[in-house]
Amino acid sequence: MIRAGSAHDLCGGLFADYPSAVREADGIRSVQSMVLMVRDGDGDGDGVCFLVLVRDGSEAGREPCYSFVPWHADGPLVTIEPGGRCLPRPVAAAIARGTPIPRHGSLFGWLQGNMVSALIAVYADHAPEYPEPSWAVMRLAGAPRTSWPPFTSEQLLGSWFWKYYRAMRIVDLAGPIAARPGTVFWADTAATLGWDCCVVSRDIAGDAGYVLPLGCYLYYEGLHSGQAPPPVGTLLAGTGKTDLAPRLRPLARGNFDQGVHTERSWAK
Repeated sequence: MIRAGSAHDLCGGLFADYPSAVREADGIRSVQSMVLMVRDGDGDGDGVCFLVLVRDGSEAGREPCYSFVPWHADGPLVTIEPGGRCLPRPVAAAIARGTPIPRHGSLFGWLQGNMVSALIAVYADHAPEYPEPSWAVMRLAGAPRTSWPPFTSEQLLGSWFWKYYRAMRIVDLAGPIAARPGTVFWADTAATLGWDCCVVSRDIAGDAGYVLPLGCYLYYEGLHSGQAPPPVGTLLAGTGKTDLAPRLRPLARGNFDQGVHTERSWAK
């Protein structure tokens, strides 16, 4: 059982240890949040719930105040302050073993050697048609299956994500893409390929020495069909595409309220 005093410190640790999961509240840097996924147990068939942890540091001279609200924002608020009472079981579980979800709109790369062989798009913004946070692996067309991430077909993002992130197998692509406008695009190919895709018009070198290669990145189930996507030049010649640099620039600057806001057609 976790008491509120120790929970307060643990909440602070979550925000310190998982900056890539932190999102600002409407541009107010002193109010931030993150989504935590909590499994009901350890088995594959166990259910999950999602809670939002909010950090309010707006009062100068006082320690930040933490609170939990349900993912769907329709339920009781649980406030956590230094000292005090024991916490409800779901809140205690979220603090003790919840998995932070990368902030909404993030785009990561999976490294095979020093090359990105897949993209990982994360969506953590609640909407009626998307009742839970979601994510997708988008594989580089033409790359061998051996370069697929081992979690490609996983339905739930787990603590393994952060292990790979800290080991530099997963890298944040916001900075490299934001710095190169007119290079990486989200293309509307749902009508022809069944899913939208991401198109990289030329190789991009990241600061850590990795490369995001030119090519088409498509939701992995789309590649199962055996249908090859059109050449990059053909995809870029179409009109239904969005330059991702402006969308990822706020994330690269540390302003967490924007990101890759695209239709989640890969989830069909």
